[in-house]
Amino acid sequence: MSVNINHQLEQVNNLKITAVGTGATVGSAGIVTYYGDGSQLSGISGGGGDAATLDGLDSLSFLRSDFADQKTVGDLRFNNNIGLTFGGSDNSRLFHDGTDLSLDLTAYVTDFKIRDGTTERYTFTKAGQLSLVDVNASGIVTATSFV
Repeated sequence: MSVNINHQLEQVNNLKITAVGTGATVGSAGIVTYYGDGSQLSGISGGGGDAATLDGLDSLSFLRSDFADQKTVGDLRFNNNIGLTFGGSDNSRLFHDGTDLSLDLTAYVTDFKIRDGTTERYTFTKAGQLSLVDVNASGIVTATSFV
């Protein structure tokens, strides 16, 4: 006997088809549950959550966002005005606008430090307002004018 399952699903509520022994169970909502190790399944394409490729590209070609990773070949280009942000509240942003390289610091950032390992070489400290800066440098500093 053959049954038109699509026709039956349209007309019967709570229809459930259960294979004899191990196999598949199909509910009226179109949910399919497979039992066993899957070794007898055929005609199924696509990968799972552990696929080695995505659109034919090897998974090793991608930088991970959930793991410490490194880029090993070529430059990583950020076009104009596309920046890197740091901190949970985007506390600072480094970007290039086509002319200048800028580092934006928000009110949450008190110092900008340039270090050589653990030794601070230059410290830019905001004093009261974002536009006022004190520069402390270990070494020689030459300035042509003071305001």
